[in-house]
Amino acid sequence: MLKQAGIETSFSQPPDIGTRLNAGDFECGLFGHNGSMSGDIYRTLLLYTTGSIGGGGNFPQYSNPDFDAIVEEMATATSDEQVRALEREAMAIWLRDLPEVPLLQFYNRTGNNGHYWTNWPSTTTDPYMNGIWMHTGFPYTMMQLQATDAP
Repeated sequence: MLKQAGIETSFSQPPDIGTRLNAGDFECGLFGHNGSMSGDIYRTLLLYTTGSIGGGGNFPQYSNPDFDAIVEEMATATSDEQVRALEREAMAIWLRDLPEVPLLQFYNRTGNNGHYWTNWPSTTTDPYMNGIWMHTGFPYTMMQLQATDAP
């Protein structure tokens, strides 16, 4: 796709990729995050705050005090209407500054057997957690499962 657009690229994944991403020591990268899997816009916007630089997922090292203030206010919003209004303000800043160019959307597909256990996370019915087994939140998922009393 990039080559068709006249952009020459090469791929390398150095052994210290995690350190380099957190330090902003890269020119271009394809990476994702799990903020949007929760269904909560706050979790995604929080990734782009100044406080998330250096280990919180803010790989582009984006910093904007106005954006930070809106996201901080969103954390204590008490109604969906407040959250939506703050979301529009935050996204107006984010889209103007465009700290990342989203080129891909990664879907996690997992097979969960509901014979013995129910309450697996679902992006449509109960998006409490990204359901992929290797996700760091899997212990939380395990605590949410409910036995079915199946033999």
